[in-house]
Amino acid sequence: MKTKKPPFGLRMPDEVKNWVALQAKANMRSQNSEIVVALKEKMERQANTTISEKGPAKRN
Repeated sequence: MKTKKPPFGLRMPDEVKNWVALQAKANMRSQNSEIVVALKEKMERQANTTISEKGPAKRN
């Protein structure tokens, strides 16, 4: 059984919200699902970036 997660309020500019709404409709998903998919794609791209592509790590 899945546990119910509390809502997560997210403020975003109107143009971003409109884009999410259009993408969700085109992909037949909820806006929430569309945001999750977009974030997971970003996470995957970032994970696939090698250290050499990022450059040297900053040290304090």
